[in-house]
Amino acid sequence: MADNAGGVFLNTINGTPDIQINEGIPNEKRVRDIALAVAESIQTVSVQTVLAEVDDVIYNEDDLTDDLTVYHIGCIKASPVVPLPILPENGKGWIFPVDGQIKSYPIKGELVAIVNFGAQTFYYPATNVINSVNNNLRIGMTATQTKGNPIASKVDAFLQGLTDGFTPVKIPRPVLQFPGDWSVNGRNDQSIRLGKTGKSKTDSVIKIRIANEETDAAFTGSPKAEEIFDDACSIYLTREETVIVDVKPNINRDVTPQKFKGPQIILDSGTLTFNTKDKNINMYSAAESNFISKGNANLIGTKIKIGDVDAGNLESAVCGESLVKMLREIIVALQRFGGEVSAATGVGNIGLPVPIPGLAGAASGLNAFAQEQTSAEIERKILSTNVKVSRRTRSNL
Repeated sequence: MADNAGGVFLNTINGTPDIQINEGIPNEKRVRDIALAVAESIQTVSVQTVLAEVDDVIYNEDDLTDDLTVYHIGCIKASPVVPLPILPENGKGWIFPVDGQIKSYPIKGELVAIVNFGAQTFYYPATNVINSVNNNLRIGMTATQTKGNPIASKVDAFLQGLTDGFTPVKIPRPVLQFPGDWSVNGRNDQSIRLGKTGKSKTDSVIKIRIANEETDAAFTGSPKAEEIFDDACSIYLTREETVIVDVKPNINRDVTPQKFKGPQIILDSGTLTFNTKDKNINMYSAAESNFISKGNANLIGTKIKIGDVDAGNLESAVCGESLVKMLREIIVALQRFGGEVSAATGVGNIGLPVPIPGLAGAASGLNAFAQEQTSAEIERKILSTNVKVSRRTRSNL
């Protein structure tokens, strides 16, 4: 037989007792058996979930005292709004989270639903009493003489007085959702949304973002759409959506476009860092690869191979400044040679030395050319202004 009392589910443990009624007067043992059968048949089992105000939370090892272990991390102490025994009786009032994998610890002053399963009391994530993604405080609902009676309107002052490290967001805003979306909102402007783009019937997106803090109090509690221009950090996975990105380097529409459409993954933030502990970073492209920087672009390795990896197709890069120095030395030698050749003479018809006009002219032209090829002029002609190569392998990478 099932019933309920005050919203608490009740059910009898045993069915209707099987009692045979005889015409004779029962003896003492028979009376006792009948009484026990009736008593057993009306024994009930109940499942009761009640709200409780959170008084204490174990967030990490720093919160543990000498009588607690790491298995108490995530546990809370709470005051039920209606009487409910906290089990086990010798457990010092610590209540365990009902889920061991997905962690959503409450903060002091929030309300959680607690329930007794077997010999242990468990709690569910904070109850959404004010529909806020940052906190759902209802402080003072379980006030006692020992706990005091904080004023519910002084929520900010209460939060600022907490010593557990929680800092409230003054203007919390959940992520904007569309029909069918599934989302997770963090307490501090974070969100993960699996759904679609606006009114699209076929698009599919996963968007992870950290929004910048809202400054306009008029938007408190108002859903905020992901906006890659304004959000602090964004990761987008899209199937069809056209995403407009504020690409900072500006080359041309083909190399640095502003619109990106189709199946894609987009990362956008103030800084992106890729690091491996001991293996490769692999980046492959079925089409073009664009690496563009408004500042310096550093490419450093034990060996830098450009264009191919086969040794038969590779040659060494030339160090520009060393080449300039060598060319200048050759030109100085040619200039010296031209000076010497310009004074060369031959033997005339009567056996006397005579100048050689053609050789003197050529030497003069060589000398004039060499004088123009200063080191600065050679550098201007052959050196790149934005590409540098190293002379040797950098050690201790």
